[in-house]
Amino acid sequence: MAGETFYCGNCGTPLYYGRKFQEHTPVRPCPQCKAPNPISFHYCYRCGAKILALEEIEETA
Repeated sequence: MAGETFYCGNCGTPLYYGRKFQEHTPVRPCPQCKAPNPISFHYCYRCGAKILALEEIEETA
């Protein structure tokens, strides 16, 4: 939806998928395409690659 707005749960700032999205959301890079993804995502929104959770990374090390 074009007119839909989301707000930061901590400070109430309007968010958009750009600079403010990245500033307000903890992100980690996709291992394949390096796109920043929110830490809650299990698959990259851009390329679909699986993103391992921190717990999974520690288990494999």
